[in-house]
Amino acid sequence: MNKSYLNKITIGFVGFVGLVFFLLFMSTVVQVVKASPDTSALHAVITSTPTSTPPVPQISLSYHKPTTASADPCTPNQGPEKAVDGIWAPAWPIWCTTAATKWMQIDLGQNYYITYVDIHHSQLPYTTKDFSIYGIKDTGSKWTQLQTIVAVTNNTTQETPFNFVVGSNATIARWLRVTVKTGAQTGQTNIARIYDVIVDGVPAP
Repeated sequence: MNKSYLNKITIGFVGFVGLVFFLLFMSTVVQVVKASPDTSALHAVITSTPTSTPPVPQISLSYHKPTTASADPCTPNQGPEKAVDGIWAPAWPIWCTTAATKWMQIDLGQNYYITYVDIHHSQLPYTTKDFSIYGIKDTGSKWTQLQTIVAVTNNTTQETPFNFVVGSNATIARWLRVTVKTGAQTGQTNIARIYDVIVDGVPAP
């Protein structure tokens, strides 16, 4: 057997062994890749974790407008201004009072045709049961008599939206008053608890 032939056999054998090792190496790499966890879903969960920042407020005519109330709040942090901060998240400050006469009033700054009122109440069983919404018009020299916009009894829902059409009988008001007669379904019926009062409308004379 000549030397050239032996060299060819040797080269072929070395090549074959190299190919076997290469294939084994690639097989190991593929298995490692397959075994590596897909962290994209975990990343999505982590990045979507809620933060402690407050909810975004809803802007309306009543947002951060001056407010007054019939009596002192349950605590110093539960005045009527909490009902116009545009937020009604659980555990967020609310307007609360235990007075015999319970109402809070919003000064919209000028007369408006009231087109929408939405009240966010506390959760059951503390949801406002009986309440009324009144409008007071600014005539330049005095307020007009309270005009009943809505009177609600036996309410059990945490949100009570009302829509109104601007027409000949439309309510014109600068001040909007929410009066609570029964503050809860059972138990603490003497306590008024309202998260937010949202008001919308169009300018009126």
